[in-house]
Amino acid sequence: MVALSSVTGCGYEMTSTDTGSGISRDVQEARDGFLETPGMAELFDDLYGQGIGTTVNEVFALGIYIPGFCETRAQQGLSEEEAVAEVTDSLGATYEKGTGEPWAEPIVQAAEQHVCQ
Repeated sequence: MVALSSVTGCGYEMTSTDTGSGISRDVQEARDGFLETPGMAELFDDLYGQGIGTTVNEVFALGIYIPGFCETRAQQGLSEEEAVAEVTDSLGATYEKGTGEPWAEPIVQAAEQHVCQ
């Protein structure tokens, strides 16, 4: 995938190139910034397949939020339902979705499977 746009006279040009894996270069570069946290690559791959973490903003939100979420869940002993509510409250604005949306549960499950120890 190659996306090009330009505005005549302004000298503005945007280029986005597919990395070969279906992930845009911008999203891949955003992901790369969080790979020092064990399990984040797997989390990103898992969620991307479900349509989550497909934009740079979503990747940054996940990359910043998930490690702290894991620590908080462990310290507070949150149940699955409480963890989903926490993710909904914390990331809802990023995903522009309301309470009770099904997007939060896959994030909790992927975090538990790949990042939270």
